[in-house]
Amino acid sequence: MRGTTSLKFIDAKQAKDIYRYKSIKIKLYRINTAIWYNKTCRRRQLTPAYVNIHINGKKQQCQKTLGTANQYRINQEIKFLYTKRIKLNEQLLKLHLKCAESWQRIWPITIQSIDYKLTREMENHYNNLNRKLAVVLQRINICILLHQLDFIPIQRSFFPKASPSTRSSAFST
Repeated sequence: MRGTTSLKFIDAKQAKDIYRYKSIKIKLYRINTAIWYNKTCRRRQLTPAYVNIHINGKKQQCQKTLGTANQYRINQEIKFLYTKRIKLNEQLLKLHLKCAESWQRIWPITIQSIDYKLTREMENHYNNLNRKLAVVLQRINICILLHQLDFIPIQRSFFPKASPSTRSSAFST
C-alpha cells in the first residue's frame, strides 16, 4: 500500500483494539530483530553489550571458560526471546480475530496501513543494528591488529655489542 488511510473513530473503545494490535505487533517485530541480532552475534562470535561476565585470570583456560559462558548467555537469551515471541503471536492472533469480527470491511485496510508504517520503522531499526555490528567488528579488527603488532619483532638500529674477543685482542699488543 502506497499511502496511509486515516480512520475516524466514534468511540474510544473502537480504537483500543487497533492500538493494542499495533503495540503487540511492534513488540513482535522488535523481538524478531533482537533474535536476529543475537544470532548474528553468535554466528560471528561477538559478545553483545548486555553480556557482562567477568573472570579473573588471563590464562587460556580462563578465556575459554569466559567464551563458553558468553555463548551460554546468548543461547539462553535467544531461547527466552523465542518463548516470548510464541506468547505474543498467540495474543496477536486472538486480537486479530476479534478485530476482524468487529471491523469486517475496514480491517484489511487497517492491517495494511499498520504493516506499512511498522515495516518502515523496522527498516530503520535493522539499519541501526547493522551499524552497531559494523562498529563492533571494526573495533575487534583494530584490537587484533594491535595484538599482532605486539608480537612482531621490532628492528632496532643499535650498534652491535662488542664481543670480549675483540677487546682482548686490541689490548693484548
